[in-house]
Amino acid sequence: RIHVVLTMWCGLILLASQPLVQAFSVDHQQPRWFPQGATCPNRAFSSVQSRIRMSADATSEKDQDQETLPDVTSMRVKEIQAELKDRNVSYADCFDKESLAKRLHEARENPAVTSSTKQKSEEDDNADSVSSSEKASKAEAAAPTSSNETKKKDFDRDGKLSDLRAMRVRELREECAKRNIRWAQFVEKEDLIQALIVAIENSADFSVSGAMEPGKVTELTGEQLEQELSQPSEAPLLLDIFATWCGPCQMMAPQLEAAASELGDRVRVGKIDSDKHAAMAQKLKAKGLPTVLVLNGSEELNRIEGALMKDQILQFVEPYI
Repeated sequence: RIHVVLTMWCGLILLASQPLVQAFSVDHQQPRWFPQGATCPNRAFSSVQSRIRMSADATSEKDQDQETLPDVTSMRVKEIQAELKDRNVSYADCFDKESLAKRLHEARENPAVTSSTKQKSEEDDNADSVSSSEKASKAEAAAPTSSNETKKKDFDRDGKLSDLRAMRVRELREECAKRNIRWAQFVEKEDLIQALIVAIENSADFSVSGAMEPGKVTELTGEQLEQELSQPSEAPLLLDIFATWCGPCQMMAPQLEAAASELGDRVRVGKIDSDKHAAMAQKLKAKGLPTVLVLNGSEELNRIEGALMKDQILQFVEPYI
């Protein structure tokens, strides 16, 4: 009897649970008991699962692409430049391996952004150059040529590049040192050349020889000094004739640098070694050391002998600015 009763109860339980099993089936079809027009949770869950799979597949494909690329830190300069060239990414403003590696890393992370940014910057540069040339041509046609405009000369970039490429690496490094350019990180000769041409071009409007920079004291050679004196300029030349063995000269050196920093682009500040360039010192009639001159072109405006402090230097040159 007990067996018969248990069998009957099991049959009743199976009959009662059959609708629930059909309702909660994992089939993707809409259950008959679900309200009309509502979204089935099974379908929503399936859609989320498919999106997750697609995202994971895309991420895995991107990771595989990254794995196939070599590590930037282990690449050589030429390899980095070749990959940047293949990606149509400009590296003209990168003068060392660190900046090249950073540019390549950015190009790998955001290739579309890098290319669009580069295209936009090139378009802006072209637009600026066209507008500036149009303005210059209009100004030249409208206004008469002044004496200052006739004295200005165009910067011969190609000629200067050929001169730099004719120099040896050692000479290029010495030229970088004179301009306070850190050359230790430059690997290729062309990197030294590009760094120098940028510095020379930036100072071309300020200095006739292209060797002097605003706010800095430049040690000039005899040839460079002759170029600076070859024509008048809006910024007069403050020249210190010194010697390495001269104590007052060494004492005045930091004062001259501080004065140059304050004068900025209003005055060209330079110095020349009387021992290395004795002919030029004799031409300028330097009888005592240090001798400080204010020159504009070939005209001597003022001179003084003896060491000066910063305020004295500023007071000495102020009437000619």
